[in-house]
Amino acid sequence: MSAMLRFTEQQVRDHIERIGRATVRQHHMDGNEPGKMPPKAAKPPAIKTTEHAEQCALIDYWAIAHKGFDLPEFSLYAIPNGGARMKAVSAKLKAEGARSGILDLNLDAAREGFHGLRIEMKVRPNKLTENQARVAEFYRQQGYAVSVCYSAVEAIDAIKDYLGA
Repeated sequence: MSAMLRFTEQQVRDHIERIGRATVRQHHMDGNEPGKMPPKAAKPPAIKTTEHAEQCALIDYWAIAHKGFDLPEFSLYAIPNGGARMKAVSAKLKAEGARSGILDLNLDAAREGFHGLRIEMKVRPNKLTENQARVAEFYRQQGYAVSVCYSAVEAIDAIKDYLGA
């Protein structure tokens, strides 16, 4: 009896595409004979990532890791203020209180004199906008820890450091 797979190949491909952190090699698509390795490339292609992909990877991590910190999953959540939208949607969100410069993620767990952790996800070479820097400084003055992270790994490390793990 053959072993059953937990995920279909398409589910794995969809997940990898969603998080944008790896690639799946399609066998026999490069013209090589079955069972033979393709020739070595001079330099591996750079894997380009996005803030969206890195944030999704962080949220995937948190969905499992939150239990180890004795926190509910909802204690880390996104603030969907950024991104390109249709004008009507932007106007509706603005009327509902969306504000320019608000950081991407909130971890609402008080630790060591801080009310919580605020995280802004970036990819290099991007930096905080003027509004984001102003908001980050306001958060600091109000007793929140703030971290600007350039990958899911950096954000995970910031969370672990903040929570004392």
